[in-house]
Amino acid sequence: MVLPMVCEKNLLEESQKILIAAERKLVIIGIGSPTQDILAQKLMELDGRLEVLCVGAAVEFLAGTQKPTPAVLRQVGLEWLWRLTTNFPVTLPRVTVTVVGFLALVVGGKVKR
Repeated sequence: MVLPMVCEKNLLEESQKILIAAERKLVIIGIGSPTQDILAQKLMELDGRLEVLCVGAAVEFLAGTQKPTPAVLRQVGLEWLWRLTTNFPVTLPRVTVTVVGFLALVVGGKVKR
């Protein structure tokens, strides 16, 4: 089953469609984070027996629509920079949320040296 774009506004409605279509067995989600993570969590909250696999961009790599990060950038931990430059509109919000979240943890004293 292919569903329309899932966003936070239609998350509950789409979650219910997925549960019906999956017959409460297995759902594979291949949409961007953090939406896929939010959707997976919501599905598991609605039915704890459901298995949810988040594959993210794996489908895009298999289809050839997303280029792999050069090995040298992966080795030095700069895959995020490659993603930022090759897919700016999608990657910028993710990087921003991650950095702001990390800084909030540091300021809140949740991260220690």
